[in-house]
Formats: sequence, structure tokens, C-alpha cells
Amino acid sequence: MIIRREYLLHEKENIAKMGWALILRGIIFNLLSIFLIKIIGNEGIVLSISSTIAIVPVLIYIGKDTMIENIKKKNKAFGLLDILFFLGIILLFSSVFSPVFDNIEKILNIYGFTSISSTEAVSSSDSLMMIIYIVLIAPVVEEVIYRAVVMRSIEKYSPSAAIISSAVIFGTMHKNITQTPASIIAGLILAYAAYRYSIKFSIIIHILNNLIGQLARITSKMSIEIFSLYTIILYLFILIAIISFIIIKRRTIRCYIKNIFLDSARKHRQEKIIKGKETIKVFFTSKSIIILIIIDLLITIYQIKTIS
Repeated sequence: MIIRREYLLHEKENIAKMGWALILRGIIFNLLSIFLIKIIGNEGIVLSISSTIAIVPVLIYIGKDTMIENIKKKNKAFGLLDILFFLGIILLFSSVFSPVFDNIEKILNIYGFTSISSTEAVSSSDSLMMIIYIVLIAPVVEEVIYRAVVMRSIEKYSPSAAIISSAVIFGTMHKNITQTPASIIAGLILAYAAYRYSIKFSIIIHILNNLIGQLARITSKMSIEIFSLYTIILYLFILIAIISFIIIKRRTIRCYIKNIFLDSARKHRQEKIIKGKETIKVFFTSKSIIILIIIDLLITIYQIKTIS
């Protein structure tokens, strides 16, 4: 009982420190972006520099050796089929839920508001540096922060809690009312990918997902025919990737399903659920995490503007 109490105390202290590091990271990123945009002007360069420098407080919190260890940690080797499957899952959820989340913007429009202005600042530029930032720099930085640091730090207490917790603050970090729900779902998939395989694996998935998003935006500006063709190819890719994975991995999937119904597995799973709930409670009741989420939500609300 005493050991468990000390364990929980260590868990609370660890999560509290992490929260303050993330808050400081957000402050540095925003102040640097505001300062540098007046000097440099190019948003892609500004965001690349700001996001890279702002990661310092998080690196100090986790420590150099632990960071390297977290990034190198590999639970399972992955291949091309694994990449295609997880990428297909993210794209599938994005395709299914995007129309739902787009309705949030429509509801805002009815009352004379919009959230588009806040996303345009990130995605409207066609400069090479902005594309490099969105496709390469942002995915690497975000995976290091939210998977290599946040998820790995909580993983030792409860893997399921680590996946859920990191996904939620990854979503709120986007600070946009239509992007946040979609980012939480993507965060769950990326976090599971990092836990099941490695951080390297989730970085690859994240980069490819952002690349596909950028290609969709570019083709949408060309012509309706090109964009329609791109969309059809994308849906075919999703279908083929998921079906191929299920067929090739059918034995592994069958064994996994059988284990779910075993009494021993059920008891172990129940213990993991209880531990996961405890960790999630500790995480979301931590003062620093509460402040972090409140800041993100306040900025999200502030980003909503009246339609001009």
C-alpha cells in the first residue's frame, strides 16, 4: 500500500513537471512566432525556427539520455504493409469524420462566425518553406513532443492512459475548433502506432498523412477533374491497404481475437483498465495539465472571428 502511494506520488510529480514544460514550450513558440514574423516575414521559416527552439523546455524536462532512449525504443519491427495500413486507417477516419467536423464551421457561419481565418494562417501559403514545415518539420517535432516525451513518460504507468492522454493534448494543441476533434482521433492512431511499433514508425505515418493532405489542397486548386481523380485514387488506396493488411495478417488477428475471450486475458485486461483509469485521473487533474488545456481552449475560442 505504501509502495503504491509512493508510486502515485511519483506519477503526479512527473506529470506536473511535464505540464509546465509544455506550457513553457507553448509560450516560447507563440512569442518567437510573433517576434520573428516581423523580421523574417516568411511564415514557413518562422514556424520552423519557432517550433524547433520551443522544444527546448520539453527536452530539459525529459533529459537527453531518456529522449534518445524513448526515440530508439522499438517494440516491434514494421514493414511497408504496416505503414500502408496505419496510413489507410488515419485517412479512413479523416474521410468519415471530416464532414461531421465541417458542420461545426457551418453552424458557426449561421451565427455569423468562422474559424477558417485561424487555419488559413497555417495552410494558405504555397511557399516551399511552408510546405517543408507542414510535411516534414511539424510531424517530427510533434511526434517527439507528444509521443517520444508525453506518451513515453506516461506509458510506464499505463499504456492505454498514455495513448489517450497524449492524443487529447495533441488535439487541443491545434487550437482550432474544427481541427481539434480530428487531431485527437489522429493522435490516438499515431500514439498506438508509436506504442505498438516505434516513434520512427509514427513519424513516417505522420509525414505521409500531412503530405497527402498537402497534395489534396494543391490538386483542389487545379481543377475539379484533377481533384476528383486524386480523391478516387486516395479512396482506392485506403481500401486496398486495409484489405491487404487484414488478409496477410489474418492469423495474427485471429489469435488476438481469441485471446480477448480467454479468462486469464480478461482478468489481466480488467486490471489494466483500472490502472489506466487511475492514470488518466491523475493526468487530467494535474494543475499544470488543466492550465495547459484551458490555455489551448481559450486560444481556440479567441481564434473564432466574425465573418467580414
